[in-house]
Amino acid sequence: MLDKLFKKPLELKIGDQTLQFSSVTDVAFCLEGRTSISTVKLAELFTLSGEELEKQAYKLADLNKKMFKILNNIVDEPENIDRSMRELDTQMFSQDQNWRDIIQSLNKEQSEINAIRVTVIMKYMKYLSAVEDTIEHIRAGMKQNTGAVANGDANKPNEFEETWSLNPLREEVKSASQTEAEFKRLPKDTAVSVMLPPGGKIGVLLASYPGELVATNDKVQYIDDSGITVLNNGTNMIGRSVKSTVKIDPAQKNVSRTHLSIHISDGDALQLTDHSSEGTFISSDFTK
Repeated sequence: MLDKLFKKPLELKIGDQTLQFSSVTDVAFCLEGRTSISTVKLAELFTLSGEELEKQAYKLADLNKKMFKILNNIVDEPENIDRSMRELDTQMFSQDQNWRDIIQSLNKEQSEINAIRVTVIMKYMKYLSAVEDTIEHIRAGMKQNTGAVANGDANKPNEFEETWSLNPLREEVKSASQTEAEFKRLPKDTAVSVMLPPGGKIGVLLASYPGELVATNDKVQYIDDSGITVLNNGTNMIGRSVKSTVKIDPAQKNVSRTHLSIHISDGDALQLTDHSSEGTFISSDFTK
């Protein structure tokens, strides 16, 4: 459980500080403040050319893929996360917000803190998503500015800043295939088991973007405005990342790149884990 206390405080050296933690919750709370980009990193990104930003985006996508692969593998072999983390080159991790120091410090600890490693991976993936989003915004701004110059329309307003605004979060909505239903928010970074027998349906909100999980006799489908996606056995990711199993339209800025993971195994139970900043909500009535 997330609130379980350690037998003795965990000490991690982060930068020039040594911090002590009493539980996984303490670690998650501390790292949440490091999931955003520092002003120094932001300024650095603005100095890069379009080509350099594109290279950065590819590197981030590759690292995100490695992180997701580790999470996917530990579902069946949780004890392997220690080895998987140690096999990664720590130089791949950004030193922004001292993430590299955090990973290196964790690698000096024993396998008993594997729950911490899972939390760190999830928080770092959230940080990577923040960097990817920032790169997208900067590149979009470059394209808009280039277009304005090419068209000779110097007075055309730049809509770049408007892309930072998020749609208001809705906690109750009307599902496309259901009457008005109550939606409950999933806890952050915590796997929640839900029953979805054949013929069952679960309404899903990625922030305010609606979708639906539907079970047939032999498969589980995710349905939204873009169509129907058949989910695989194992872990499926839903989000705006091009690596996602269900790829959400990039225009849905309130949906995170790695928003929701759904693990499917034998039986009717699914495991849903929210990784997003704006929340995931599911309908409270899982009726057929």
